[in-house]
Amino acid sequence: MHRQRFLFPALCSLTFWRFSLLPTCDLSPAEAMSAVAASQPGWNWSGTSPMLTLLAKCGMLVGGHTEFGVRFFAPLLALATS
Repeated sequence: MHRQRFLFPALCSLTFWRFSLLPTCDLSPAEAMSAVAASQPGWNWSGTSPMLTLLAKCGMLVGGHTEFGVRFFAPLLALATS
């Protein structure tokens, strides 16, 4: 039996499960600071990682200014690394 034929459907179902769990928990302090820095205009992001803030800003454009928007790219990046 080929186990690899079940790998991609399993990873897709896991990704959809991760998307459904995004808005259930509150933001961590680092995520909240990145969300605040991303909502400010310009590139003045002192105290936060530039990549996390940029991903939060792009995610909030897609998913809104909620927990879902801040964490939008997390399941996609987890799928990419898998």
